[in-house]
Amino acid sequence: MATTATTCPPGQSGTCLYTVGGQAIVNGPPLGTVQSYNPVSNLWTELPPLPTPRFGLAAAATACPVGVAGNCVYASGGSTGIGDVRATLEALAPPATSTL
Repeated sequence: MATTATTCPPGQSGTCLYTVGGQAIVNGPPLGTVQSYNPVSNLWTELPPLPTPRFGLAAAATACPVGVAGNCVYASGGSTGIGDVRATLEALAPPATSTL
């Protein structure tokens, strides 16, 4: 699971921690899970999943691509299985969704 921090999803304030992808168990399938944690409200928010579920990836947060307002979480690289290394870069703009 990769982590990074940036502004919280719409409807929340402060800086949130984001978790992206990973594996639930050793040798398990890759996860497409994306969540944010708001330490101010102590809430986890389930966000839309990664288009490409994977583990061993990196995450970073910075300005979104041209034409998209705010900050995005970027998911880079990783693997979808044994010997499968991805050269994928995805920009995730966190929308307001349900909280856990």
